[in-house]
Formats: sequence, structure tokens, C-alpha cells
Amino acid sequence: MFRVTRDSMPANAAAEARAFVTEHGRRACLYVRTPGSSPAESFQNDRENSDRIAESVLAAVSSGPEVSVILDTFADVDRGYFVRNGLVDRRYNPRPTSHIIKSMIGLFQAKSWLSDQNTILDSKEARILTVKNDSGDRLHLLLAKATNVSLRDIMALLPTSADQPLFVNLEKGTTIDLKDAPDEILTGPAIVLEARAETRATIIKPSSPGN
Repeated sequence: MFRVTRDSMPANAAAEARAFVTEHGRRACLYVRTPGSSPAESFQNDRENSDRIAESVLAAVSSGPEVSVILDTFADVDRGYFVRNGLVDRRYNPRPTSHIIKSMIGLFQAKSWLSDQNTILDSKEARILTVKNDSGDRLHLLLAKATNVSLRDIMALLPTSADQPLFVNLEKGTTIDLKDAPDEILTGPAIVLEARAETRATIIKPSSPGN
């Protein structure tokens, strides 16, 4: 069991867990904490929590069956020690993190993203995590580091090779062609998907925002 503290990045922890599995031939489990080490701290920023959850889901999917991930917390803890938001509030209404997990599961279920060719790019605009599958498709998770970062700001750092890459708004669960979304402001985790036509058809169908 690997305890992933609030100041640790889930993708980095997953890389360490995979190295452990390779060296020792044992399974590993990441326990990804939402709260910090101090019981007096509060973590109720859905934007920051969404980024952490999205990175955790990507780490889980791309690490193979030998690495499991446990997310803390499912439901809000809004009083007492270690106050933090979960995937649902105390009335079990879904928070943005719930929609993000739903969208990511929809993207990943049609393909096996188990390649070990994972890359992480940290810039002043965003943290970008990339995974590949055996078919050569690439998926980039975009985590903006400010509130006014547009897709145009990030794509200069991320040249794409596919003819028609897709932009996926994870919270809304909508997709559009990347060329139609250069001025999209990243209000939460998003994905750019570079995939062959047959993969695009099996993973998700393009739609317009708001549908």
C-alpha cells in the first residue's frame, strides 16, 4: 500500500508503484488522499480536487492490473477534522469530480491503455500527462494551472499528429474537433485524443457543447 499525500502527484506515485511491481513481482495499491497531513486544513476547492482525481484515474488505467488505486473521499466531510469535498455531497448529489470519472471511464473502456510510454510535461500554463495504447493512439490529459488558460495556450506545447484530434470536456462529457476549440477556456480537467478513425468511433461520438 502506497499512501499518496496531498502534496504528491498521483502519476508520479504510480510510476514508483510500477517500478516496485517490476522489481518485487508483487501487486501495489495507491491510496490517494484528498486531505493534507494537518486536521485543521480544508480541501473544498472542486477545481483542484478535480485535477487530482483525473490524474489518479489516468494513473490507475495506465498502470495495469498490478496497480490498484483507492480514492479518498467518496462523500463530503464538511465538519470536524480533515474537512474535504468528495465525489458527492452529503445529500449524494454528484460533484464535478463524479462527472469527470464518468467521462474518463467512457473514454477508456473501449481500449487498453497499458503502454509504459507515459510522459509528463509541466509548464507554467498546465500539467500534461500522455498515455498511449498498442494501436498507436495517444491521449493527453490537460490540467490547467490558472483560471484563464485557453486550449490555444496549451496546444503550442503539444503538437498533434492525428488528422482530426478530439477535445473532450470531461465535466460536461462533450467532445468536439480540436480545430473548433482553440479559444476554449479550461475550467477543469480536459483531454485531447489523437486516434485513428476506428478508435474514435468505438470510444466516443463527437457532440456539441451543451448536448
